[in-house]
Amino acid sequence: MESIVCPICFETFSNEKKPIIICEQGHTICQICLKEMDSCPFCRSSFENSKLIINRPLLSIIEEMQKISIKTIPVIPLEELEIESQPFQISDLSYIYKAKWRNSFFALKKLRTFDIEKKDKFKNELNLIFGLNHPNLVQVHGIFEFENSIGILMDLSEEGNLKDKIANLSFEDSVNFSIGIVQGLAFLHRNAIIHRFLKPENILILKNQPRITDFGLSKLYQQESDKKSLTFSNVYIAPEILQHKYSFDTSCDIYSLSFILYQIFSKEKLDAEKFISEQKKPIISNNFPRDLAQLIQKGWSNDPKNRCSLNDFLKCLEEMRSLLNQKNIEDEKKSKSQTGEFFGSIIEFERDEKKPESLRRKEKKHSKKSKKIFGFAKLDFQSPNQTHLTFSIGEKIEILKILQDGWGEGLLDGKVGLIPLNFLEIIEEEIDQKNWKPRSGPKPVQVKIPPKIFPAKVLYRPPKLKMRAILDFKGENGELSFEVGDIVEVIEKDDSGWWKGMLNGVTGVFPNSFFEKI
Repeated sequence: MESIVCPICFETFSNEKKPIIICEQGHTICQICLKEMDSCPFCRSSFENSKLIINRPLLSIIEEMQKISIKTIPVIPLEELEIESQPFQISDLSYIYKAKWRNSFFALKKLRTFDIEKKDKFKNELNLIFGLNHPNLVQVHGIFEFENSIGILMDLSEEGNLKDKIANLSFEDSVNFSIGIVQGLAFLHRNAIIHRFLKPENILILKNQPRITDFGLSKLYQQESDKKSLTFSNVYIAPEILQHKYSFDTSCDIYSLSFILYQIFSKEKLDAEKFISEQKKPIISNNFPRDLAQLIQKGWSNDPKNRCSLNDFLKCLEEMRSLLNQKNIEDEKKSKSQTGEFFGSIIEFERDEKKPESLRRKEKKHSKKSKKIFGFAKLDFQSPNQTHLTFSIGEKIEILKILQDGWGEGLLDGKVGLIPLNFLEIIEEEIDQKNWKPRSGPKPVQVKIPPKIFPAKVLYRPPKLKMRAILDFKGENGELSFEVGDIVEVIEKDDSGWWKGMLNGVTGVFPNSFFEKI
């Protein structure tokens, strides 16, 4: 007899006693748990409209592929809490209090409207989100049982939510916040969780980072939405959810995200009354980022099939951040270069002013020599691109400028490019301007110096940077999969937050925010 384990109740049983049910999306649940739920706990598809399948061979394949694992959310005794007497926030759905637990402060969300008879069913839903850990998600730590309600203990944000912050976000912060929101939403989707009611108020700010919240309360939001007429918050909700026309999937969150990204970059408030009465989307101005505008217009399409993907948004936003970082570096280089030239000219002027006038005129008339700075290569350096110079041990390079972070601008064989200064032995020479020609100098003895990691292939290998995973992650399409405690060897860093590394002989990209240095 084949043994079966239900991913909700974790009971082991035989196929004859309690057959497994498979929803249209391929998720599984036993018939006992099915009686307690009206939709699939993984994809939220309604069981009323789904064609249920009982197919053991197919089920075995799906269970092996998905490797579903659900943790049970802890019920914390109320006496362990110190709860403030007044809530600091009140919504249609809950009262939110500041609470102290185990010497740390948290937010305690006490639900206002709650059917106590469905408590166990609601706890099963919370089991799906407990243990989800991501830098852009508000973490749920446990629940509390009141006489006629339930409370949820979660991360506390004293910086407000995205709605409060949007107007004051710089363009750079807008890009970074948007990337964080997309990455958090993608993590939910990878764990078969659909938010359904994403809006700026449901994106909290913790340590100046966006964190999505309320992704486990979709059923309660749905009940409140069914009771009320279309409100401002409902502008963000996909039409297929509001109109109950057909089943929905993760694309409903793309719809909500599109309106949020529009607000982040336009700083415009949504005209809910006009949207409701005329069903017209906002007009995107010409100074809005063009590629992002095109994706937003696809994302808020009423037809889910026409919407873009989270990956489309992420790729566009990361390109925007890359261009922004490049511009910041160029501006900083330009600023430092101008500052250095300015102060250098002042110093030379002051030195010159201290000399007698007759001596200054004589030097100006007869001097044919000037000082130049050169560097003899102590190590080979291979340029990663056209902006850098390639050189070998012993070559003599004229240093034109000293830049930031140990870099300079050099001249070699008529080519100008970036050079790592700690690969060179720096010397100063007096040059006869009239007869000066580039010449090769003596080759110094090769020495080892404390290296710095450069974005180029060099013959000298710096010490390997290793990182230890503090979170689990299941990679896709070139991403590394890892668990807490795994050690990854860093191959390449990137400002996008995704670094390249190697784990157990496998090379791929990984989110550096999931790691700590060792």
